[in-house]
Amino acid sequence: MNFKKEKLETSVRQLQLENFHSLDERNKSNLKKFSSFIKYCRANIPIYHDLPVIGDNSIESYHLLLKEINKDIVNNNSIFILNSNYNGKVFKKTTSGTTGIPSHFYFNPDWVHDKVSRFIFNIDTLLKSPSNWSFINISDNPKIVEIDTFYPYKENPKYLRFSIFSSNCISRFIDSSTMFRPYVLHGKPSTLVILGQKTNKSSKLINPCRIITSGENLNLYQRQELEKKFKTKVYNAYSSTEFGDVACECEYHDGMHFSDSRFYIEIKNKQENGFGEILITDFSNHLFPLIKYNTGDIGAIDYSTCKCGSSYPRLKIESGRRIYYFKAPNNEFFNPNELIDSFRKINLFLFHLEQESYYNYT
Repeated sequence: MNFKKEKLETSVRQLQLENFHSLDERNKSNLKKFSSFIKYCRANIPIYHDLPVIGDNSIESYHLLLKEINKDIVNNNSIFILNSNYNGKVFKKTTSGTTGIPSHFYFNPDWVHDKVSRFIFNIDTLLKSPSNWSFINISDNPKIVEIDTFYPYKENPKYLRFSIFSSNCISRFIDSSTMFRPYVLHGKPSTLVILGQKTNKSSKLINPCRIITSGENLNLYQRQELEKKFKTKVYNAYSSTEFGDVACECEYHDGMHFSDSRFYIEIKNKQENGFGEILITDFSNHLFPLIKYNTGDIGAIDYSTCKCGSSYPRLKIESGRRIYYFKAPNNEFFNPNELIDSFRKINLFLFHLEQESYYNYT
């Protein structure tokens, strides 16, 4: 997809301005956006035709009136969530299936543009990265399509993506680290720990200026390991197939900032410590809108102003998905997700797999 530089820079600048608006200022603006979004969904999305009228409700009180949806509802009703009146380009993304039957989600170019804007905002503003950064993503998907492109933003940062399981991953990563510095390194915590182990003896590696982890839980051990290996700070982010990049830590690492002009996040069944189930409404997806979607993760929201000066609320995660790797006799790591397609061919969709030794699995 082609991005227009002026449009991308305008979107990032808007996020930067909102970042320091007061909560009251944003609440008024967000209510208008939310009202318009709900009106649009009632008119164009079959499953939402019966949504109640907002009236004088705040977003919070209105959101409580709505029925939540989850992956099962999406799987069984996707044709009623998709905007059948849309005639433009459509992007499709599918979940890995590690937590059950894979789900399909659909996006238009405007949503992809908004996703990239949020991603650049995180790197530029929250992480305070150098202005000429590039980006290297290390995937744990052996079938991932490699990307070598750039974003038309400021100094046209390079964007590279390849799989940790590709035969030339380590050599490509080391070469890229010298060619495109300073760079931001991104991937799942466990994937980047493996990367660190595989590059442990390389004298050519240039360390990243920042590391962003997302896609699974980041524990203290992984954070310390990555910071020790790559000699830079690790910033945790919250992202998903359904919503893209939702939230990201700043330099104070006290929760992950999210734009409440893009997402409304509700915490259901709160415990005494404020943590509960995370439900998200995405204002920006008009092709396949998800309203009050249960992510399956546990978290809390902090609305106090952060030490960094941002008034964006912060999402704090108590638990999320964790990905484990198996180890082969040759000490290479093996992603058990590679077996999912084989299991589906024999109509096996729910399973539990454990490695007892190099050669034994149950």
